Amino acid sequence: MKKKNSPAFQLTIKYAFLQSLFWIIYAIIGSFANVYLLDRGFYNTEIGIILSAGAVLSIIFQSILAALIDQFQKVQLKYVIFVLLLLLFLSVTNLSLHPNNKYITGGCYILIFTILTAMISFLNSFAMEYINLGIDLNYGLARGMGSISFALIAYIIGHIIEKLGSGIILPASMLAVAIMIGITLSFRLPATYEAARQNEPAVTGTKKEKKLNFFTFFMQYRQFFLLLTGFSLLYIGHSFINTYHINIIQNVGGNSSNLGLSISIAAIVELPAMASFAFLSSKTKCSTLIKISAAFFAIKALITFVAPNIGFIYFSMVFQMGSFALFTPSSIYYVNKIMDRSNRVKGQALLGTATLGIGGTLGNFIGGKLLDTFSVSVMLAVGLILSIIGFIVTLIFTDRNVE
Repeated sequence: MKKKNSPAFQLTIKYAFLQSLFWIIYAIIGSFANVYLLDRGFYNTEIGIILSAGAVLSIIFQSILAALIDQFQKVQLKYVIFVLLLLLFLSVTNLSLHPNNKYITGGCYILIFTILTAMISFLNSFAMEYINLGIDLNYGLARGMGSISFALIAYIIGHIIEKLGSGIILPASMLAVAIMIGITLSFRLPATYEAARQNEPAVTGTKKEKKLNFFTFFMQYRQFFLLLTGFSLLYIGHSFINTYHINIIQNVGGNSSNLGLSISIAAIVELPAMASFAFLSSKTKCSTLIKISAAFFAIKALITFVAPNIGFIYFSMVFQMGSFALFTPSSIYYVNKIMDRSNRVKGQALLGTATLGIGGTLGNFIGGKLLDTFSVSVMLAVGLILSIIGFIVTLIFTDRNVE
């Protein structure tokens, strides 16, 4: 166990607060986007366009920003995160100043979703920055605290909105963003690690690695790009279940209260899996853990597909422990290990693009179309097939030598 006055312990606690605040913000302004926008006179189709536009723009935005960060190695990620949070705060403030202007509201929400989705990759890279300096920051524990915070605040805010209305969303999110800005700026490296960071060469790779264009980058990491295809397929099936969970629950006779319990089960089982990742990765290769998590995605999709009642839906959510909760830290560590230092931020951005970006966007779009055209069962059948294919692709293209 880490000593309480050790740099690793202190940074883990601080980073856990950072993750918790981010997922609190995401829960408040992201998860209740439909509620807020519907109250402002938006139609479901318009909301879908806004959320999809934010997801697509985040793919472009984080790819460009990650490439710039990798190119200019002296740029500290905490200042990148600070600027993103400042833009987020200004966007939410603008929303509160123009509550009845649909164009400003829609534009601000697109920017908010672009920033929120992109920030996930940079928060992950921020943790890896410390780990690569030799500080044993427990990423899994911190990320697990984020999941618990998300579940708790979503439950609390949901009840508050029922009593006070959706107007509470903006001041609550502004407060959380302000606190997160303060914590972000408070990060300091201990003197010994700061000296080591300053003495690092700008790029540890060769000159050829410094000047990688997209084609040469793709050729150098072509196996990784093929692996990302598998990740995207897994996340399409994952998004079917997450985004349209209320439809799945209603299909087996459940209601909104069952939805709350089902989401809570998933969040609760995430914490022990993520918190124990440091131990698991010391006993098992990171590449093996990714393959195991891919198998759990497929198993979860299968159980959800065949579920005859709400009890089986609850049971399927337990497999969140071995799927999403195991995949999140193992994939981030895997990317950190296979990438040259000059490409690590770009690698994390590509991981986020493949999963939350492409996988999430396609999952939301295709899932909605399947529901409107066919049924919940057809959507889940397609999700199961895609999850199995994603599992096979992950098995084939994961580098077994990555520790």
